[in-house]
Amino acid sequence: MSDVTIHINVCTDNAAFDDTADIELARIVQDAVQYVNAKESISRRLFDINGNRVGQIKSYVDVDKYDD
Repeated sequence: MSDVTIHINVCTDNAAFDDTADIELARIVQDAVQYVNAKESISRRLFDINGNRVGQIKSYVDVDKYDD
């Protein structure tokens, strides 16, 4: 089994986060995690509900970590 490290960076200083930041953040993260898998590293931009870039998600896979 591979070791997967996930980094999520979201800047919440725009209007999409003014009223309900937790709901918008949850929407962004739920959308982003669908791309993470244990077979390959990924890097994707994250966008708010208005289409503005607000960060990125990166996952790193170490396939050798558990090899004998």
